[in-house]
Amino acid sequence: MKNITVSLDEALYWETRVAAAKRQTSVSALVRGFLSALVLGKIPMPDEDETEEARDRREREELADLLGSCKLILGYEPSREKTYDR
Repeated sequence: MKNITVSLDEALYWETRVAAAKRQTSVSALVRGFLSALVLGKIPMPDEDETEEARDRREREELADLLGSCKLILGYEPSREKTYDR
């Protein structure tokens, strides 16, 4: 196994330690998991040339695709009788 060195600002370092502790794991395991997911394509590579507007549009399209694949009924409002079953 190879070792790498990563530089973090102090706030991110402590937040990462807390996140690892909440998951009962190590910072190394979190980094290893993230890098594995990135390499496997489960996490998109950031596109440095992508504008904020293009990123927002892409994320909205991804969300719309995700919602379209769900079997949700949005905007359903039950009647007063169903809400207050008396």
